[in-house]
Amino acid sequence: KLEEAGKAQDGKGICALLQPALIDEAFGSRARCARQAGRAISRPGLKDLQIESITATSTGATATFENAPGRDLALVKVDGDWYIDLSGSIDPNEIPSDG
Repeated sequence: KLEEAGKAQDGKGICALLQPALIDEAFGSRARCARQAGRAISRPGLKDLQIESITATSTGATATFENAPGRDLALVKVDGDWYIDLSGSIDPNEIPSDG
């Protein structure tokens, strides 16, 4: 789903993959998340991410990308579904304004 949303530059699709309980804390709203994710995924090199492997960790899993070394994503399972783990990975003060 992450690869599909990236290729489609679908900010709303990316946000649907983020840990739901932390979206408002990190972005303020789902709409702002979708706007910011759409802008971020349109950057060269990010829209064509390809997952190389997913490895279990003590707290969830880590996705490693074959064409983006060092941009691993922490994943967490919530109520049986997997999400991108936002805890500790996004500082709301570093999210650019919508302007």
